[in-house]
Amino acid sequence: APKAKAAVAQKAAKASPQLRWLASQLGELEAQRDSGPPWLIDPHGWHIAQLQELQRHLESGTLTDLPQELREGVEFYASQFAGGQSASEGEFYDDREMYQEVLKSLRAEAASEGPYQRAASSEEALSAVALLQAWSETTPQGIGKLQKLLTAHEASAEVQEVGITRLGGLLAELKGEKPGASTQGLAAALLFPIVVAGMARFPRDAGVQRVGCSVMRGLVVADGGLSVVADNHGAALAVKAMRAHIEDVDVCKMGAAVFYAMIQRTEPSSPERMAVRSAEAGPVLSEALRYHPTETFLDRAVRVTLPELRD
Repeated sequence: APKAKAAVAQKAAKASPQLRWLASQLGELEAQRDSGPPWLIDPHGWHIAQLQELQRHLESGTLTDLPQELREGVEFYASQFAGGQSASEGEFYDDREMYQEVLKSLRAEAASEGPYQRAASSEEALSAVALLQAWSETTPQGIGKLQKLLTAHEASAEVQEVGITRLGGLLAELKGEKPGASTQGLAAALLFPIVVAGMARFPRDAGVQRVGCSVMRGLVVADGGLSVVADNHGAALAVKAMRAHIEDVDVCKMGAAVFYAMIQRTEPSSPERMAVRSAEAGPVLSEALRYHPTETFLDRAVRVTLPELRD
């Protein structure tokens, strides 16, 4: 632990002044969110997400400086609950416009890549798809072969989607029971890295992200799967998928299903529940419901999950 803390301190010391300032503001807002009143979770979560987006741009070099006006705005926002201050909900000033000038141009540059279109599968990839659709080997060796097939066709979104979908089907056949001698390959610790790798290969592909979240939800309800998903940042992965595909109702439903399942199986003070909170699931759930207000399952999942994240 001391070595890890020293490494973090060394990294912070080497960071640019802008990154050090961002880290300071993020730490302040996260502390306020965790200790403040329940109504503070949603606005602080939203501002934290904007600051994290700026942080990623600074780290990647697509942004080199932060406007002074923005810095002052963020500092004023944080000051409302700093040093023992406690603004009431009615008096609280939630300025969401201050990020727009900077983030609008950055997002426009990212959008200039053009809308995503899945590339057509090659003949070799289609052969792999046929194999995956009929896959039945569930020993560790069998699942290892499936993983190698996905890696061999890592340029094919269709192969990733079909492979992950098949894993979900095989997992569902266990019906929540502990894997037996012939199904040990379906252990959460073996399946989750395969799902993560597939989702990472195609972050812009809604089909891959949807089935990835679907299998994550299946892992959460599987024997021993909850801790595997929580400990390996599964909640953050579902948040990332929903944010990237907020207009896609199916991705949002599956992402919300991950959080719903995690909430149903955890106590308020459990590490797994804290993993959902720290992933900033609340703000993205609220945003998803604004985009899809008539979707029944999403509405139920959000309304059940959000209050639990505020405890």
